[in-house]
Amino acid sequence: DKPAPAGGYSVDVSFADGTAGSPGDYTGNTQSVFFPEGASSAQVAVPIFNDDFVEGDETFTAIIDPIAADGVRRGARNSTNVIIIDDEFIEINFDPTSYEVNEEDGTATLIIVADRPSSEPYTVNVVASDGTAEDPIDYIGGIFLANFSTGETTTTVTIPITDDDIGECTEVFMAQLELPSGIPTPATATPGTPSPFSFSPKYRIGSNDMATIKINDTDPYYVEFKSTSQVVSEDEESAEVCLVTNRECVDDFTIDLEDKEPDEFTDKADPSNDYEGGKTYPVTFEMGKKEACTMIPIVNDGPGGEPDETFQLVIVPPPDQPRALIGNRSTTNNITITDGVDGDPMFTVPLNISKDSWILKEKGKLELCYEVHGEKNKIFNLVSDSCLSVNALLEVASNPKIGNVITQIGMIGMDWNGNCQRIHVDLKQRSLKLNNERITGSRVYNGILLRKMIDKVEITMPGCTTGNKLTFWIKFKYMNGADMLQLVISDGSGLRLDSHGLLGQFWNTPIKVDDKQGQLKQPKSGEYYTIHVPSAFSKPRSIKGEYYPLNWDFEELPCLYAGSQEGKGVIEGNYKEYETADMFDPSFSYAQFSNGHCSTEK
Repeated sequence: DKPAPAGGYSVDVSFADGTAGSPGDYTGNTQSVFFPEGASSAQVAVPIFNDDFVEGDETFTAIIDPIAADGVRRGARNSTNVIIIDDEFIEINFDPTSYEVNEEDGTATLIIVADRPSSEPYTVNVVASDGTAEDPIDYIGGIFLANFSTGETTTTVTIPITDDDIGECTEVFMAQLELPSGIPTPATATPGTPSPFSFSPKYRIGSNDMATIKINDTDPYYVEFKSTSQVVSEDEESAEVCLVTNRECVDDFTIDLEDKEPDEFTDKADPSNDYEGGKTYPVTFEMGKKEACTMIPIVNDGPGGEPDETFQLVIVPPPDQPRALIGNRSTTNNITITDGVDGDPMFTVPLNISKDSWILKEKGKLELCYEVHGEKNKIFNLVSDSCLSVNALLEVASNPKIGNVITQIGMIGMDWNGNCQRIHVDLKQRSLKLNNERITGSRVYNGILLRKMIDKVEITMPGCTTGNKLTFWIKFKYMNGADMLQLVISDGSGLRLDSHGLLGQFWNTPIKVDDKQGQLKQPKSGEYYTIHVPSAFSKPRSIKGEYYPLNWDFEELPCLYAGSQEGKGVIEGNYKEYETADMFDPSFSYAQFSNGHCSTEK
């Protein structure tokens, strides 16, 4: 409290451990401090050891020893406490940051690491949240505690995984490291001041604070044929066969098919002469796809001369895909090869079935589908009734493999005044003519409406029955590499019960369909239906047809397919009996129209 006298004096300072210890935390050797003459203060430097151990703030005491110098004594403040501020932080991370588990494992274990040990236990939070996986459907989310014991640098948390029977994609959820509330961080701790938390270790979350957990679904998935039977013309030169699966999220995988002779068919396709057989056909599913297809080569040995022949494909159980189960709905696929030409005209006619018929209740609206191959450069009647006649010219298609197609359609129709008008549609010219006058756009002529569009023609005329009309669509089609015309009767209510022609004989005719029976050997396989068709001209006939989702457009519409090649057994008589002399000649064996029906003829 006074300046040092002449010559100065020395005092000793000793040290006593508190929570800090010498020599681990500081150097506690006694030091002599000299006050020079006139000085009233002096300093003592105590070495502090800077370690990497997180131990909290620690203390020791500095004490002024008794003084031997004359005239100098210790004051009341002869000791002081020294606080060593611990400035280390524990950095906590995930290691690794990416995990992959199977659904059936039941849990996912995450590893959390600290970059240095602590002198006390502590806890951090692990917060699990949704990615594509959902809590609690796929895993149990929320906050999980990662507990570190004293001196420990690695710990784990376990997150429950939900094992269900639902076929799912691989899904992920996230885990985030967070500090519990009230824990000092580098942002909240002030350097140089005591921690407000009594001897609490200090944390910080590192850059690897987020973990991704992928859940793989391990439930079995099914593979089966999309169709149990197919019909293909040998002119197509290949058959597309497709498999389906109920799983869309497995990795790419391949299923093999093998061919065999079907026991239930008399006419069997030869694996050398009819198709390329005797080998496996791989079908590869791409990830994200539920359907995969392959092409089976078909041998085209030329037109005519063979019955329809069948071979069978089976699925080979894949040894490298133990989760892939062969579906019990369709383990085989029967492929029937027809010798006919699918490109030749196929006719589709709505079946006039009683509304209370069992088949309508089971299948819904049905159509009769059949093919008439005919002969090239010949004209055949399609519809003949008291008020009109419709003829079609068959020619070789632009793609010769397709066979014969319709290239011209000629109509004689009666207008409101009973006069006959001639309507002509030409595929090559893509033209519509009325009485040899070319029509573009729309034309109304005495109750006859004509509309020419880019890809089709609409023709509406008075019907053959009172108060009804007839509407036809003639479409310019391109299928199987060839141009062709397609005749569609959009509204046939104006046709009489005894109309005729390749199409007209089925319109408005009350048809009865028997219950399904047996196996249809020809032309295809499967259960068949007997279709009873009455006739005003000869005895009623019965047709065997198979339910098959196909129509003239090769679209999947409900169809009773009843044979191919000249419509044998389907149409009345033989196709040659429907041949006419020219595009506007109404006479043939079953003609219902004659030029004498007209008041005048253009």
